[in-house]
Amino acid sequence: MLKEIEILFCLFILGTWSYGQDSSSVFIEYSLSIQRGESHILEDKFKEAMNHYNDAIKMCKPLASDCFTAMQLAAVNENTKKFKQFTIKGVQTGLKREDFKNDSLLHDYFNDNKLNKFLEKTYKVNRLKYEKGLNKYLLDTLNKLSQIDNHYKIMYIDSLSRVDTVNRNVYEMKYDSIVTNLVENSLIPIIEKYGYPGQRLTGANKVGQIKDSYNYSFSNNKALFILLHYYSNPKPCKYNSLFENEVFKGNMRPEIFASIMDFQYQYGLEANCKSQPYNQWWKSDDSSQFEIINRRRKVMGLGPFQEEEKKHKRGLNICYKYDINEFKHVRLFYWCG
Repeated sequence: MLKEIEILFCLFILGTWSYGQDSSSVFIEYSLSIQRGESHILEDKFKEAMNHYNDAIKMCKPLASDCFTAMQLAAVNENTKKFKQFTIKGVQTGLKREDFKNDSLLHDYFNDNKLNKFLEKTYKVNRLKYEKGLNKYLLDTLNKLSQIDNHYKIMYIDSLSRVDTVNRNVYEMKYDSIVTNLVENSLIPIIEKYGYPGQRLTGANKVGQIKDSYNYSFSNNKALFILLHYYSNPKPCKYNSLFENEVFKGNMRPEIFASIMDFQYQYGLEANCKSQPYNQWWKSDDSSQFEIINRRRKVMGLGPFQEEEKKHKRGLNICYKYDINEFKHVRLFYWCG
């Protein structure tokens, strides 16, 4: 009976929301358009993919990784007009000159089409727009919170609890009290006042193997990992509506929301919080739930979770191709790919 009620609720939401008509749902539609583009990339349908990326980027402030992929799609489709437009948007969202020059596909397109002067001409003014749009206070505060979290996680979880296994529970409880204080007394008040400190507010960080020209991504996951550490132990669900609103406002990416919900599902208790799975961080093996999980994902702007697996496999295959000196690939930022 509960399952039937949930299905009806999701169908009601999907049937009544009018994506793109108000300031909250435009970001859901942006995400869905990117997801449609990614689906076409998985099938090597690059023209159709570029059209979906183009639609998304025109809707609202885009994300750096999406602009990067859009540039690659324009290059593959030999559409110089779109390539220039996506380049400008990319710089405005935090992409740097070296990001273009270190990617074989983009580097060659700039050179072959004599677009390096165009890049130099437009880079400075659009880089300035990006820097002016950042909330420096949020960025500085987020960096400090992340440093504190990392410091004590290394101390109590990665070091002491592994050496002194007899007192492991003591160290885990100590760290949990610290991250709980960080989240409840610092991070949540910041989100309530300024918004979730994700990429649109604090800029794009290059993460992963940064010195590797191919195994990296553009993101800002510092707040996410603090929250995942927080939800690694049972916690109440009292902030979920806040997180959901931040997705609708475009501050929190749907993938981040889904990951948090997966942690609550994995580590929560029925007595205080056990959210429903989204199959973003982990995959539920209950096939009878797959349809409702995908409906749940769509409401938040995500594609079917099965495509996450396809992106992962595609990335692993591209890792192999790098080893045999095949470097030109349209990136979805899943592992090498």
